[in-house]
Order: sequence, then C-alpha cells, then structure tokens
Amino acid sequence: GEYYLYTTFVKPDENAQEDFYQRLLQQIDRGEINEAENELLAYVEEAESRLLETQEGRKRAEDTVLNMGLSVYGYMNEKGDDFLEKSHYCRDEIEDGVRGLLMRFGVRIPVEKIL
Repeated sequence: GEYYLYTTFVKPDENAQEDFYQRLLQQIDRGEINEAENELLAYVEEAESRLLETQEGRKRAEDTVLNMGLSVYGYMNEKGDDFLEKSHYCRDEIEDGVRGLLMRFGVRIPVEKIL
C-alpha cells in the first residue's frame, strides 16, 4: 500500500490537495474504494479541525474540502454496480458518505434519496 498521505495534510496548499484528490481517484480506479474513502475521511477530519477555527476558514473548508469530498463520492458513483461489488462497496455507502459529509459541514439535506 501507498500510505504517504500525511505529508499532504500538513500543506494546506491547493496543489497538494489536487495531488491528493488525483491519488484518491487512482485508488478508486484500482478498486481500492474503502481505502480511498478512509483516506478522504481522515483528510476531511484534519482539514476541518484546522480550518473551522475561523469564519474565513469555515468558508474555505466548504469551498475546497467539501467540494473535493463530494467530487470523490461522485466519481465513485459513476462506477458500475459490478465494479462496486468487486470492490466490496455499494451505492448505499456512497449515499451515506455524501450525507455524512454534508451534515459535517452543516449543509441541510432532504430526507429522500440524494443520488
């Protein structure tokens, strides 16, 4: 496994975030969806604690971290059911992940399906 993601966490620079995002997409393409989600959630948690301390940081977290997370789940959702199943993942997990991310950033969501 390639677990060098913590170097990305300490640099809140956008190039590092883009590299991290691309790495997650590559993991998803290899069928390592659970691993990619775990790294995404660790990243979100770290970024949240760092950025949410100020109002400006909160806005930045929403604009960058939330959007990146939603993009990752959107990318997962584009995969076929067979691919997801072979990767030990399912659409319900994608929906749960999107809901969790939105709730974490205080975005209100309707009760009905979001995907």
